[in-house]
Amino acid sequence: MDTPDFALRRTIQPYAAEIIVLGVVTLLWISVLQKTGAFGSSVVIASMWALFFFAHYTDTRYRVFWENGAIKQIAANKELTIIKPLDIKRIELERSDLQTLFAMRRPSRRIAIYANGPDGHKWIDVSLKHFAADDIRQLMRAIHDRRPELSIPKGWI
Repeated sequence: MDTPDFALRRTIQPYAAEIIVLGVVTLLWISVLQKTGAFGSSVVIASMWALFFFAHYTDTRYRVFWENGAIKQIAANKELTIIKPLDIKRIELERSDLQTLFAMRRPSRRIAIYANGPDGHKWIDVSLKHFAADDIRQLMRAIHDRRPELSIPKGWI
């Protein structure tokens, strides 16, 4: 069966707490501004939101696709990784240790797809927080259709 190309849809889950906190702070600040009439300090609110968007802009470049029968990842730094199902060695459900978590190089909770290709050892991280669960399952089914002998993490097929 040939799975059509698709992209994993992003979720706002990783940013929800920050958005709620910034929203509450913004509403409180606006309330204070209305009472004091010091609208010149509204720059603080704009600066908070600008900092939020600037800090997370690179996250929007992190994408995962099923394209032409292969898994394709575009990392936040725009690095491209493509893994063909035949090259997959294993698929693991992982959590970052403290060192990896603080380095912020890999998603904290992820399905990691490991492969050996002509250019050496490589992997694709599928973030369980950044992408919609149904799309992750669709990706795992596409892999399973081509490589039924591979072990897929429980609950993700």
